[in-house]
Amino acid sequence: MGIVKDELMVRLDPEIHEAAIKRKGCRTMDFINRPMKGFVFVSPDGIKNKNDFQYWVDIALDYNKNAKATKKKKSKKV
Repeated sequence: MGIVKDELMVRLDPEIHEAAIKRKGCRTMDFINRPMKGFVFVSPDGIKNKNDFQYWVDIALDYNKNAKATKKKKSKKV
């Protein structure tokens, strides 16, 4: 999870992606016309109350247990 401008960015299970984007304020993350299944943006309208916000926190944490970590780049020694 993170914040991009004024939206919440959430990494979630790609299997629930289609259901998630049906929620208020949610849309597929799309950089340079490349939709990313399993990543969504949620506008402030989608997290107006505590329960809505908690929903996104919970699905992000649930998927985090199974998500593959991004490979870290090796730093160059100078």
